[in-house]
Amino acid sequence: MNRMVYGVKAKGSISVKIDKNEVLRYLGFKRGRTKEDKRVKDLINYTIEDVVEVIKPRYAFDTFRIKKEPQGIVADDTNLVIDCSAVVRLLDTSRYITIMVVTVGKELETLIDRLFKEGKFTEGSIADAVGSEAVEKAADAVNDIVKERAAEMGYHITKRFSPGYGGWNLKVQRKLLELSGGCDIGVTVNENDMLVPRKSVTAVIGWTREGQENLSHKCTYCSMNSCGFKGEL
Repeated sequence: MNRMVYGVKAKGSISVKIDKNEVLRYLGFKRGRTKEDKRVKDLINYTIEDVVEVIKPRYAFDTFRIKKEPQGIVADDTNLVIDCSAVVRLLDTSRYITIMVVTVGKELETLIDRLFKEGKFTEGSIADAVGSEAVEKAADAVNDIVKERAAEMGYHITKRFSPGYGGWNLKVQRKLLELSGGCDIGVTVNENDMLVPRKSVTAVIGWTREGQENLSHKCTYCSMNSCGFKGEL
């Protein structure tokens, strides 16, 4: 077993830069077709500042050797079996996977809940959209860290893939959280298999020797053809 790869792990804090255009997308604005008025524009700018002040983006990940078995992709020395066809297809040539978790912290939930309780529904909705953008940016940053680690060892990486997409059952969240070390950064799973805090993400990334990184957008592997975002990416 290549111990240099197996067990590549890390955890820590990370900074993110919010893309206002992505916030607008989460709010349902259609790029090039929807114009925000000055009031909405100012509210978005102010809310982004408020959210950036309270979020605490953190991450954790660990890396495991994988093998193909009749029941799916199996991670060595664990009881994780990935049987979702979309993920199995993504990891087709991978020898290892990194299991990751990112969160922006519970403080954002407190802010959003307070805004809604005060009847500030627009601000609350904007803060929620900013949180979605923040956790995706955090995941992108961790993706880059993993990509750099993989390159140092002669590997390319696949796109990351998260439960809830492409038919991958959310019940796997608990196992991914355990294996990534997510509990160490304050992330848990509730009785509905949803992550807590809400603005948290788990994902897997494949390590492969064959060819370049799989640069297809993650939507390629998702079966949610009715998704409102799919045609925009």
